[in-house]
Amino acid sequence: MRRGLVNLSALFMAHAFTASAGTLHPQVDLYVSVSTDPVPFVPGGRGTVALTLHNAGPDAAGTTFPGTYAIDVIQSGFIITSHPPPYEIRGPVEGCFIAETITEPLPNGDIGLVWEFYFDVVSPGASRTCTFGIEFYPSTRDSFTTSWIAVSPNDEDTNPGNNRVHYTFAAPPVSIPTASSRGLIGLGISLLVMSWIACRNRVRIEHQPARE
Repeated sequence: MRRGLVNLSALFMAHAFTASAGTLHPQVDLYVSVSTDPVPFVPGGRGTVALTLHNAGPDAAGTTFPGTYAIDVIQSGFIITSHPPPYEIRGPVEGCFIAETITEPLPNGDIGLVWEFYFDVVSPGASRTCTFGIEFYPSTRDSFTTSWIAVSPNDEDTNPGNNRVHYTFAAPPVSIPTASSRGLIGLGISLLVMSWIACRNRVRIEHQPARE
């Protein structure tokens, strides 16, 4: 995981050098899609995330420094000061390098958690998928939304407006307790008794002698 962070620093330095030298950057169009299994998730259970990076071209992405996993997909962070994140990445991981960063205290004192996913070269019209295992905390019981954004510092993305994808992890539906057969029978008897009492009282009222 540290390897991805070191590579990213080197890539930004190289990006500054090539920009000053007037080197043209490859033209790319990156976008991300996400799928999870199972849906809905199970609190305290395990799952799998498939994070796919697409490149609509016209050039290949990440070719300026091939083999360095130059393309970074950043997940929106979670504030973990008072409670854990919705899940932890437990592995195995295939198709990318993952870096986990715990932030220094923010101005308001909060601590954040950020995951980054580093991809190798993506040819025009092609895609790469990173799959990784996750484990939900038992306290994660409500649906939650997060997002991922693709960043390739040594390429020129011609359509940055589609670089981010939002995804909602769906929580299991809240189960409503069902009445037992014995309870239903008891409820039926109670309703019959109440109806009988109501009819009997009405008959009594109707047969009372009229007052002169």
